[in-house]
Amino acid sequence: MLDWGSNVDFLFETGALVGWYASEGAPEGFSTLSNIHVGSTLAEVRTADPAVEVREDTVGPEFSLGDVHGFLSGTGDDARVTALYAGRACIFRSRRRC
Repeated sequence: MLDWGSNVDFLFETGALVGWYASEGAPEGFSTLSNIHVGSTLAEVRTADPAVEVREDTVGPEFSLGDVHGFLSGTGDDARVTALYAGRACIFRSRRRC
């Protein structure tokens, strides 16, 4: 695990990058190719991909944009992205451990 600072972590396995996680406080420039970043609104996520999947899980509202996933502060268009991740990530969910 590499902590890049500013709330961005990278996970490596045998020298290869296998996942990353960015949370509130991540650098503003740390974004997807469609400019989705921690702090983007759900409306902005939907503009980037109108077919975005939003679901409620044990950790709250989540979304998926292809291989990038994230957590939201709510489910309305003004809800904010609170974290983004891709690849392997350790997300504690009820009854499942990392």
